[in-house]
Amino acid sequence: LSTNGAFIAGEPLPLLSRVSFEFELQDFGAVTVFGWTLWRRSADCEIPLPDGASALLPQGFGILFEAIPLDARIAIHKLVARATA
Repeated sequence: LSTNGAFIAGEPLPLLSRVSFEFELQDFGAVTVFGWTLWRRSADCEIPLPDGASALLPQGFGILFEAIPLDARIAIHKLVARATA
């Protein structure tokens, strides 16, 4: 999740699909967004990490938000900032 989009795990949608979905945002409530599928991963994959371990990336697709309420975008920014601090 970011202020500009989100990754959705699951069966990938065709590229440039227009989507609408709703999700719960911690300390905010329900958020309804509209967006576009900009990329997709058709299968799970494993990538190496710098420390020698690996990370599993699930199949799914990336959404670019087209429309999202400004107060929700600000709440996402604060949530992401706390998570990366």
